Amino acid sequence: MDPSHPNWASAVEAPRVIGHADAIAWTDQTDLLVVGYGGAGVAAALEAAERGGD
Repeated sequence: MDPSHPNWASAVEAPRVIGHADAIAWTDQTDLLVVGYGGAGVAAALEAAERGGD
């Protein structure tokens, strides 16, 4: 799709850039964190969800 098209932009938010790990309080908890959404990431996320992972 042409970048000038009005629907070209993704609804995904820009990443949060943090200068140092101690600059923010990390309070979220999870059983599994999948980084990436390629074939392996999708398979890992689906498998974890099917097994009750959060």
